[in-house]
Amino acid sequence: MKFMLRSAAFSLLAATMISGFGAGAGAATATPAVTPIATYANEAEAARACPKDVVVWANKDSHVLHGKESRWFGKTKSGTFACKEEAVRAGYRLVKKD
Repeated sequence: MKFMLRSAAFSLLAATMISGFGAGAGAATATPAVTPIATYANEAEAARACPKDVVVWANKDSHVLHGKESRWFGKTKSGTFACKEEAVRAGYRLVKKD
């Protein structure tokens, strides 16, 4: 009888660990999904494409936007020039702190 209870308890524990139930379950660890945006090879090309918008540097890995005043503008490994309004609508966010 003890063996059956231990076996059942172990099975329940294993199932909850596999399903992710327990400490930290449901925590948002993934970056929210974003839709693709138009990208431009350089700042001038982006400025021509969106004359009434602000040109930003869009980091494609972190989905963070950097303005001209940012030290990361045009400098992250995985990034591209983009139009700010389009990028925000697509799910990118502005840099919190530079």
